[in-house]
Amino acid sequence: MAHLVPGFTFRPVRNTDGDAIRPIGLVLHVQQGYGGLSGWFDNPVSRVSSTLWVGRTGQREQYVPSDVRAWAQAAGNADYDSIETEGFDTEALTDQQIENIAQAYADGVRTFGWALAVTHTPGDSGLIMHSDGGAAWGNHLGCPGTLRAAAAAQIIARAAEIVREPRLLA
Repeated sequence: MAHLVPGFTFRPVRNTDGDAIRPIGLVLHVQQGYGGLSGWFDNPVSRVSSTLWVGRTGQREQYVPSDVRAWAQAAGNADYDSIETEGFDTEALTDQQIENIAQAYADGVRTFGWALAVTHTPGDSGLIMHSDGGAAWGNHLGCPGTLRAAAAAQIIARAAEIVREPRLLA
């Protein structure tokens, strides 16, 4: 069954092969632009997609279920979910983006057992930067940029707090 992250608006896109995965972590990306990406990720010409997207002012969208392969980081697609962040690599993440990434990451910890860790080694569980994948992940050496990567420890610390919070039963 398709896994959707609570609190994210599901906007399904065509750009996925539909292959099931059990992700071991989350890859942080930068959009290099503004606005949601559902139209671009639904366009077969683009040949790209991402699991999730977070806007600068709190918007949250999911394009591909978390247990289905998105097309965001080439050889890393089979092992990791992906999250695009609105804005540019010259801009730090907003507080809302940090919170929403942490919420998504906490869901991955609960659902898939992701490590509460920042990693820079492809194949390790944790929050990893797109640039850490090198040529195998498309050679995006500036993604997500040093300003955004600097928030990784803060994201993991907040995700750890969320995981420890009691969950209300419906």
